[in-house]
Amino acid sequence: MPCLSVSSLCGLQDICLGGVDSLAFGGQLKINESNSWFSVSAGLSVRAELFSAGLTFKQPGQFDYTFCSNILNTSTVLGGLASYSYLTNQWKLIGGIGHTFDPTLNIKGRIGNDKTVNALISKKFAGKGSLHFASEVDLKDFWRYPRVGLSFLFP
Repeated sequence: MPCLSVSSLCGLQDICLGGVDSLAFGGQLKINESNSWFSVSAGLSVRAELFSAGLTFKQPGQFDYTFCSNILNTSTVLGGLASYSYLTNQWKLIGGIGHTFDPTLNIKGRIGNDKTVNALISKKFAGKGSLHFASEVDLKDFWRYPRVGLSFLFP
């Protein structure tokens, strides 16, 4: 089904406003061929030395708030997502952490209030591609829905 999608993003860098390094805002409009489906979203993003945050309003009736901050040192990142739908009055919360051991090895993990846990291990090889191992487990029914994936990307 063909769809028309238009998006735009504008931003400012080095604005030096209360420690804020950059500020961006944008929007997106999607319409399908039969005009029966219409979607609009708009967002705002702020980046500072210690954190970045974003707020996105989506149609119909949902907004997302994201936050990311370096902790302990520059190799460890803590992040989160809070999503609220005021049509269904439901919250979705996700928290995660990532760590870079060296420029070639990264690990990431996250857990959500829907009791889903995800993990990713990524290893890059000098000029020879990268290897990714990903897993997802639903803690409500551990043995029924585990997912595991392994991929190798060639340069």
